[in-house]
Amino acid sequence: MKNIVSVLHGSNLYGTAVEGSDRDIKEVVQFPLTSFLTFKVTPTTHTQDSIQDIERFELYHFLDLVTQGTSPCLEMLFAPKSHQLLSTPIWEELLANRKLLLNRKLQGIARYAQVQASKYSIKGDRLLAVQAAISFLEDQDQNAKLGEVSLNTLDLLCTEHKHILRTSVLITNETNRELGALEVCGRKFLLTNQISYIVDCLRKVEANYGSRAKTASQLRKSGKADWKACMHALRIAEQGIELATMGEIILPRPNAEYLKCIRNGILDFNQIMEEITSTLEKLDNAIEISSLPEESDWDFIKDFCIKKGLDYPKDLAE
Repeated sequence: MKNIVSVLHGSNLYGTAVEGSDRDIKEVVQFPLTSFLTFKVTPTTHTQDSIQDIERFELYHFLDLVTQGTSPCLEMLFAPKSHQLLSTPIWEELLANRKLLLNRKLQGIARYAQVQASKYSIKGDRLLAVQAAISFLEDQDQNAKLGEVSLNTLDLLCTEHKHILRTSVLITNETNRELGALEVCGRKFLLTNQISYIVDCLRKVEANYGSRAKTASQLRKSGKADWKACMHALRIAEQGIELATMGEIILPRPNAEYLKCIRNGILDFNQIMEEITSTLEKLDNAIEISSLPEESDWDFIKDFCIKKGLDYPKDLAE
């Protein structure tokens, strides 16, 4: 096995490292052809000790991940020389041709950013609202209609949770009249609905959030949020916009100090979530209008793999 490149990654690459931050290293390695012939190639390996965390990608597998828009691999292509702990002529050749590896399929970046954004914060807030509505309604007469509950107490519930609203629904029939409703996380329940029915529906919603969101709600109840996830969501979305519009990623991040403020939880939570949501929307638009090619240059990738003696899976270029 030959090391092609070793990159100081993670917070050290982003410019967000603080005292005690992990030392993350990502490497690309090349196996001899005999390893492919004897099926002794592992696409990705991961080792960790008290000093550093090292992830290694087999060279062809790395190229495949780049074409899929995998954020950590794309970041390696744009890491400055100051963060390259080791480099070889093979890596320098890839860097000289990295634009041929890029394409408009940046959904991997968008998806990763969305996962980070919703990992604890968004879903946690929404789950708290669902749980609060269930708790409130379970204290009421289960056979009663929602409209029989005091409107003042409903208003108080809405005041405490932004995802619970008093609203109305237009009933399109002969009368075309509006009926009062309670909206919980986008789901509307008429004031004429039976409370037991609403509780059953909300129980199903609660179950759909899963264990990760439940962990989030516990963090939010204790006044905590996963600020690190928020920081990564904004960072990754901004990197995706750069890649889609300029064909590059700026590293370390130019707003690293701002990102550290997010991670340290010293900014307003709702403001940060609005900024993340807005940036994700900009990312979707940037991907849609990007001038990057629809596909990576598979002729280059194929020739490069053959030249370097790699086992090239023909079906991936079809």
